[in-house]
Amino acid sequence: MAAPTDGYTVLEHIDDASSAHALDSSRPNPAVDLIPLVISQVTFSQIYIRSNETRYSDWPSFVEWVRAQDGKATIANVSKEGSMERVIMKFITDASDMEIQQISFDKGAPRYGALLGGQVDALFEQPGDVRNFLDAGNFKPILTVFNERPGAFSDVPTHKEMGMDFEPLLRFRGFYVHKDAPADRVDWLKWAFQRAYCQESYQAYNESKFMNVIDSYRDTDGAIDMINAAVTQYREVYKNMGLDVK
Repeated sequence: MAAPTDGYTVLEHIDDASSAHALDSSRPNPAVDLIPLVISQVTFSQIYIRSNETRYSDWPSFVEWVRAQDGKATIANVSKEGSMERVIMKFITDASDMEIQQISFDKGAPRYGALLGGQVDALFEQPGDVRNFLDAGNFKPILTVFNERPGAFSDVPTHKEMGMDFEPLLRFRGFYVHKDAPADRVDWLKWAFQRAYCQESYQAYNESKFMNVIDSYRDTDGAIDMINAAVTQYREVYKNMGLDVK
C-alpha cells in the first residue's frame, strides 16, 4: 500500500488478505483498496494420514480413535490463529465432537515431515502442497473439505457426507494493483495476467498442483464477488468465535 501508485507494483496474495480485513476493517480491503487483476488459483483442504497407518484407515475410524485419546491426539497445522486452516479445524472438531491438539508449524516442510516421521497423527493441508507425498504413496487423504467429491479424489468423503454442516472456506491466490493506479495501466495488467493464466505452461502448473480440480479462474468482477463473500463469511465466523472483530 505504501508503494507508488503508478501501476508498476503488483501484489500477489492469498485469501489471508480477505480474512485479515474481516477481522480488522482498518486493514486494506482487497476488493476496494486494491483492484484484483485475476484470481488464478482456487483450491480446497483435506486431512491426511500416513498411508501405512495401522491405528485408523479412514475418517470414521480416525474420529473414533481421536475420541479415545482424551485430547492427546495431534494434527499438524499452520500457527496463525484465525487463519482459514485453524478456522476449518475448529468447525471440524466441533462438528465431530472430538478434541485434538493442533501442532503449529509456520512452514510447510516441517509440517509434512512431522506426519511423515510420526511426530503427529494427521495433517491439515491443501492437496497441491503435498502432491509429491501423494504420488509417492506416503500420505492418504481421509477427508475433503468441499461440498462435493472432486473427481481426483472420488474415493474420499467430504465433510458434508460425514455430517458436518458448514460452508467450506477455500484457499485462493490472486494478483492485485493499487486502486489509484492509472486506468490504462490497470486495463493492460488485467489483459496481461488473464492472458498469462491461459498459457499452456501455467495450466500445466495448476494441474500439477490440483488447482484445476475446481474452477481457479476469476476475472476482476468475479474476484471482487469472491473476496466480498469471503470477508462476509470470515467476519461471521470470527464473531461466532468470540474474536474482537473491528
